[in-house]
Amino acid sequence: MTLTNNPFEAFYTTPVEIGQATGAGGYSNPDGAYTKLGELTADVQPYSGGLAAEEYGLTEQVEKRMYCDNSEHLKQGNIAAISGDKYDIVYTEAWEAGAMVLLRKRRKQM
Repeated sequence: MTLTNNPFEAFYTTPVEIGQATGAGGYSNPDGAYTKLGELTADVQPYSGGLAAEEYGLTEQVEKRMYCDNSEHLKQGNIAAISGDKYDIVYTEAWEAGAMVLLRKRRKQM
């Protein structure tokens, strides 16, 4: 659901494609291939893994925090493609005025 009076939408300027990993993920999907589920625009910011541990108790390495409208596709394990880079969605939190998502950059497996 998109709120029509969301004051934060003015900051949602970065296009993001959300997808679901194809195959079993992990080692069987080292390039981050995915099936596109949807698109949205977001406010994407750099973020520290240390802050993720402190604020949310996460042990995952996190590089980005994204604010956007809520979407049914913002689920842990899905992929967010931003400016040619792919990120794993490691945490989502839905709010009344949108969502906050923590992202970990996908790295190719050797």
